[in-house]
Amino acid sequence: MHALRVSCPSTSTCATLAAEHFNPLLYPTAFLLASRGVNRYLVDVCADMGRQAPPLDALGSQEPEQPEATTEFWAAFHALQSLGVKVNHSHNPDLIAINVKQFAQLACAHGLPLAKGGLLKDALRQSKKPRFLDMRTVRSAIVGSAIYCWTFQANQLAAAEA
Repeated sequence: MHALRVSCPSTSTCATLAAEHFNPLLYPTAFLLASRGVNRYLVDVCADMGRQAPPLDALGSQEPEQPEATTEFWAAFHALQSLGVKVNHSHNPDLIAINVKQFAQLACAHGLPLAKGGLLKDALRQSKKPRFLDMRTVRSAIVGSAIYCWTFQANQLAAAEA
């Protein structure tokens, strides 16, 4: 078995070195050499496991898809908005704040499919468009009081629709 060892004096030093020396835009040659080194290591490890390694140009070329429950959730979000149902508790136009329990009740009342409980919450944590930020208490633009919401980056939602 092969072992990959990297030693750095500190995390911030490692981050600085990585940013300076392996940024593909600033240092394409260094990045290509590092990529080839990682690919050689991957080929060796795959060979030890009796598997075929993917080609170098295929590595990192595709972002994993969002879970189906996330796609269903955002479809329900758009459907509710198109019906005039207010579900975004945020006052900030760059932020989507949704109370998941209330949202699930509204989706059910309008006959929209939605994953249940833990499955939905696990999927929402993986949301990329719009990107999941965190869970927090916000002053609601709908009810006017504090409410616990899941928050997402709204400007990514607009960019995904364009």
